[in-house]
Amino acid sequence: MMRFLAFPLLLMPVTAAFAQEAGCYNGPLQIGEKNPLRLMRVAADVPRVNFIEEKSEKKPACPSLSEVCKRKGFLLAGDEVMAGPTKGDLVCVSYIAPDAKRVKGRFTETSGFLPASALEPAGNPPPKPGDFAFNWLRPDGEATIEISLNTSNTVRIKGEATFGLFNPDRVRRGTVSSGELVAEEAAIRGNAVAMGEGYTNPANPPSTDGYECQARLRLYGRYLAVEDNMQCGGINVSFVGFYIRER
Repeated sequence: MMRFLAFPLLLMPVTAAFAQEAGCYNGPLQIGEKNPLRLMRVAADVPRVNFIEEKSEKKPACPSLSEVCKRKGFLLAGDEVMAGPTKGDLVCVSYIAPDAKRVKGRFTETSGFLPASALEPAGNPPPKPGDFAFNWLRPDGEATIEISLNTSNTVRIKGEATFGLFNPDRVRRGTVSSGELVAEEAAIRGNAVAMGEGYTNPANPPSTDGYECQARLRLYGRYLAVEDNMQCGGINVSFVGFYIRER
């Protein structure tokens, strides 16, 4: 069944304070804190649930469970989402369809609030090392991460990202920024990998104090959640976002 979902939102790191102010426009992935991410799904007894409108001049009472705050975009029972901060009875989530098709290099991701009552834990058992070993794609088409296994419980990581690749003016002027992630041997700890100079414990987020590239990759079912410290490339380049496996 067709879900009328929004096109990809801007993938920019936000602080907890900004997220409180801006609602869920940027999705549940925040930088510089221990993110309360978890894998959830639309409950089996909820045949359909609509995303919730953000506050606006026309709808100052949103976001809320009121009928006037319902967006056109919706999910169905069993759809899995990445869930983060809560706001009253609402949960900030991001959703990427498992069968998402790329159009001109990009595919759809939808972020917004859903009613907490419509969601249930999806379960996230510790992944096997092989679960990491794929080519991972970010919906906006400007970042890919290739992960392959070493002989031990470690992985090799090669990521490439750009900023402005789909901006014709930037392309014409040659001002597309780029960056990369490179790790020959990064240890898997539970569902996470930390990579970068002096950064080995993924229980903590990447440090924003230095100038060395650091990144944390956490696996939640079919989603790979990635954070970095904005030091992994040129101006505005970041690997931050949710990724899915290339089919």
